[in-house]
Amino acid sequence: MDRRTQIEKVRRRISCNRVYIGNTINLTAEEQFAYIVECGCLFLEKIYGKSAPYEKHKRSKEFWSWYRLQWYGVEDNFINYLENTARKRPEVMVVHQYQSYMEFFCLSASRIDEAFKNYLKTSK
Repeated sequence: MDRRTQIEKVRRRISCNRVYIGNTINLTAEEQFAYIVECGCLFLEKIYGKSAPYEKHKRSKEFWSWYRLQWYGVEDNFINYLENTARKRPEVMVVHQYQSYMEFFCLSASRIDEAFKNYLKTSK
């Protein structure tokens, strides 16, 4: 019987996904972190422009915790997609495929806009 808590399981899955992404598209942990921050800032800029709320959220630990959670969920879906299609199309994933997918779902998709509205309702 698995005695790990749900949080431990999620953390383990995120950690495995980070390693998988790093190994599959040859991104270092630093490059992955920088990409998440870059997309998070672009997301805020899309919502607020370069205004005071942009600066407030950009410096907010709470925002970045929320954004990373959204990111990791999208990344998990991407990895599931890769694992399900890899048997059919064994080509190697390259950085631009990963970036295109992540940018669409973490910057443009209405799902993240709705999730952000919910975040704002519950944030300080």
